Amino acid sequence: MTAPATTIEDTIAATMVAADSLSTLNAVFRGVPYRVAAQYWPYALVVITSELTAGQMTGNKHEREYTGLIQVNAVHQDVTTVTARSARITSYTTVHDLVNAVVALFKAEANRALGSVAVTGGAVYAIEVGEDMIEYGLAPGEREDSYTNYGSVPFVVRTLETM
Repeated sequence: MTAPATTIEDTIAATMVAADSLSTLNAVFRGVPYRVAAQYWPYALVVITSELTAGQMTGNKHEREYTGLIQVNAVHQDVTTVTARSARITSYTTVHDLVNAVVALFKAEANRALGSVAVTGGAVYAIEVGEDMIEYGLAPGEREDSYTNYGSVPFVVRTLETM
C-alpha cells in the first residue's frame, strides 16, 4: 500500500516533468538528495513536510492536508556583463522564471486537483500552490566555493480519505 504522501509527491513531480514551461529543469527529486551531480542542475525538490487531519465527516471520511514545498535550485553564476552599471545574475533570473512557471502550472484549471488523483482510501480534491510566502535566497553549495540560488514554493494538497 503506497502512502498518500508518496502518491501526491509522485503526481506533482510527474506533472512538472510533463510541463513544457519547466523543460529547463534537468531533474525533479521527490525528497532531498544528499548531493546532486552537475548534469541535473537546475533541479527541483518536491517534499511533503507535514500531514494534518483537517476534519472528520460521517462515514469514517476525513479531510487531510498535506503541506510541503517545491524548491527550485540553480548553481549561482557570476556576473558576465554589466551595462550602464546594471547587471542581472543569470541563475537568479532562472530561479524566478522556474518558480513562476511552477505556480502557473498548478493554478491552471487542469491541475487544480492534481487530476483528482486517487490516494489510498480517497482522492485529492484541491492543491494550493504559492498562496503563502514564496521564499528566494542564496545558500552554500555542495563545494566550498559554490552557492545555490533557490526559490521555495509552499503548497497544500487537500484530500478526502476513508480511514
